[in-house]
Formats: sequence, structure tokens, C-alpha cells
Amino acid sequence: MRHPLVSASLAALLLAVAAAPTTAAPRDDVIQATSRLAGASSYVIHVDSPQAGIAGPMELQYVAPDRYRMMIPGGPVQTIIGNQAYMEIAGRTMRVPLPAGSLDKMRDQARISETQDNARIESLGSDMLDGKPTTKYRIVHAGQREAEALLWVDGKGWPLQMQVDGDDGATTTMRYSRFNDPTLVIAAPD
Repeated sequence: MRHPLVSASLAALLLAVAAAPTTAAPRDDVIQATSRLAGASSYVIHVDSPQAGIAGPMELQYVAPDRYRMMIPGGPVQTIIGNQAYMEIAGRTMRVPLPAGSLDKMRDQARISETQDNARIESLGSDMLDGKPTTKYRIVHAGQREAEALLWVDGKGWPLQMQVDGDDGATTTMRYSRFNDPTLVIAAPD
């Protein structure tokens, strides 16, 4: 039911995101930032993933505490509210129950911190992104294949962009926006 890119995108976001002002310890910045993002009432991620074969950026919306909407170009709109998933196809909506707690791992702070503890995290210094000053981080997760992410964080401590290298050498780019936006609403489809 879920597009495989959703799990990968959310996991990458929560495992590697940083949203705190630069300090002497980039690891501390990442841990603080992850907590901050997890506490956001809403955000939007535009995911451009060439290896997924999608015709353009996918949009993933989140509204606390448990609402997600994924819009894939040329694909169905998928909405998750609590333990109910909805898929809109050709003007019809299918509703499918999800196993209880199936999304909890993505927002589990203990699991995220444990993953960060095993990563090499370094600040690459100041950088500009879309004309905005940012701090750029490199996060390398150890494992069978070292996965690397680059992250740009603005001066207010919010992530603006993350790039993650895929197994096939293609780069997935995630652009973040609409943090704590009260106008972002995710309702169950009709």
C-alpha cells in the first residue's frame, strides 16, 4: 500500500535531519535538531528521487500528531490518519486499516538518537542555499554500505534541504518548508 519511497524518505529525514544553530559539537546540534523537528506541528517535504522513476518531485505533508499526505506525480494521493490509510484513485477512495503503531518507529526519539550515536557527523561550515545563509552538515551512517547525507540548516535552526546518495549512485534531494504552519490541514478524503 505504501510507496517504498515514503518509508525511506521519512526514515532518512528523521535519522539524519539537523535543525539547530551551529555549536562546537555538530552531533549535539543534530540531536537537538531532531527533537525540534519531531516537535513541529507541521511541515512539508518535496522529495526529488530520480532512482524512483517518478515524474517530478513527490510532496509529503505532515500534521501532528499522526496525519500524513503523500502526493506522487501521476500516482494516487495517499493519506494516513492515525491507523487508517486512504488511497484516492480515479475519483474513488479506498480505506485500509494499518497495524497499530506501524508509523511509531519513524518518530521514535530513542531509536533516532541511537542511530545518530553510530554516525559520523561533521559541520562543513557556512553555505548559501537559494540565497539564504545556512550551515551545511555531513552525516555518515555506518553499516553494510556507508550512507552519506548532506544537510543545510538555516539560521533559525530549520532544515532547508537534505541530499542522500542512493545505492545506485543517484541522489535524492529533500526540500523542507511550512514548519508549524497552522494553515496546513490534512483531513480524511470523502
